[in-house]
Amino acid sequence: MTTYKPCNRMIKSIIITLVLLAGPGIQVLITAQENKGRLVLEISNLRSNSGKVLVSVYNSADRFMKDPAQDAYATYTTAARNGSVSIVMDGLPEGDYGIAVMHDENGNQKMDKNAVGIPKEGFGFSNDAKVRFGPPGFNAARIRIGNRPVNHKIRMRYF
Repeated sequence: MTTYKPCNRMIKSIIITLVLLAGPGIQVLITAQENKGRLVLEISNLRSNSGKVLVSVYNSADRFMKDPAQDAYATYTTAARNGSVSIVMDGLPEGDYGIAVMHDENGNQKMDKNAVGIPKEGFGFSNDAKVRFGPPGFNAARIRIGNRPVNHKIRMRYF
């Protein structure tokens, strides 16, 4: 089961209610909703079925790789599956995004590291952005989402 924030079902319900109440006067709102994009994310190279795959979607450079609960535009969680998993993200407004993925094998909702700070769990970034003494910057991980579906692959890395 995949979970995510914000709740797109609630947003769609509100829009449908507004359409029914407002009729033709709400055409602009409907058009704005239709111009949102879809991202199909394939996460590969998962080494086990243990735990969850946590995905954080950022829409600004100054929030990228900060606290996902507060700074991410949206977060998604799905069960890990040895090999690969796919996540469909609907309703993303047109714009630039950076995506960080973590394979939380023990389910503690954080990246476990060894004594010298090297990650013990898998991680990955959009554009397969390189890691050099820390996470990549937003520009290295940036992908563009428009009003057409985008398929993107992220390969998990483990040390």
